[in-house]
Amino acid sequence: MSNTENFLEIEAKTIDEAIFKGLEQLGLAFDEATIDILEEGSKGFLGLGGRLAKVRLTRRDALKEESGGSVKPQAENEQKASNKPEKHASPKAFSDAQAVSQPKMENISALCEGQPLDNTHPAMLFLKGLLDSMKIEGSLKGVQTQDGIYIDISGKDMGKIIGHHGETLDAMQYLVSLIANREREEYLRVTLDTEGYRGRREQTLVRLAHRLAQKAARSGRRMRLEPMNPYERRIIHYALQNDSSVSTASEGEEPNRRVVITPKR
Repeated sequence: MSNTENFLEIEAKTIDEAIFKGLEQLGLAFDEATIDILEEGSKGFLGLGGRLAKVRLTRRDALKEESGGSVKPQAENEQKASNKPEKHASPKAFSDAQAVSQPKMENISALCEGQPLDNTHPAMLFLKGLLDSMKIEGSLKGVQTQDGIYIDISGKDMGKIIGHHGETLDAMQYLVSLIANREREEYLRVTLDTEGYRGRREQTLVRLAHRLAQKAARSGRRMRLEPMNPYERRIIHYALQNDSSVSTASEGEEPNRRVVITPKR
C-alpha cells in the first residue's frame, strides 16, 4: 500500500472492497475522492493464482489546488500491513443526517433522482443473465446519477439474492461493477439493492453503533464489533464521528477487520 496525505494506493480482493478500505483510511466520503482502477484483480482457478484488485484514491481538493494539471503522485516503498489499529480520520464535520446517509446511494429514493437505465445497458443485460442462471425471476429498474448506477431488483423470494448480511447481493454487485467498468477510464460506482435492504441494513448498523457507544461510555470499556466489510465499517464510523464520548478505530486484517469503539477519558 502506498500512501501520502493526498492519495492512497490500496489492494483488496475486490475493487469495491479496495475503494471502501481506502475511503476509510483517508477519512473521505465517496464524492470527495477521484478513483483510478489500477488492477481489476481475479479470483484465479479454484481459488489459486488469483490477483488482488488495486485502486488509487486521490483527494478532490488536492486536484483543485494543482495549477498545472493533474496530480502525479510519487509512489512510495511498499509497506507491510500493520495490525496496529488505525484511528478513523474525520477531516471535516458532518451533521447527523449526513452521517446516516453516507454513502448516498443506498436508498430507494435514488430511483427518482437519476436518468433511467435502458434494458440494453451492459450492466442490466449482465444482471438479467445472472438472475436467469440462478433461476430467480426478478424485474430490474435502474438509474444513473452523478454518483453512479443504482439498480433495484424486485420479485419473489429475494432472500436468496440478499444472502447472509448481504453477502450474495455484494457478490452480484461486484460482478456487475466489473462489467459496467470495462473499458472505462473513470470508475463508475454500481449499487444493487432489493426490497430496500441497503437502507434497512444501514439503519440497523447505525442503531447498533449508538447502542454500543452508550454502553462503552457507561462501562468505560472498549466495545468490539463483529467483523464487517469496509462499507459497513464506514457506516459505524460516520454514525459516531460526532459523539464526544467515544472514538472509533478499525483493527485487524481482512476478512476479520472490525470496528472498536473506545470511551474517551
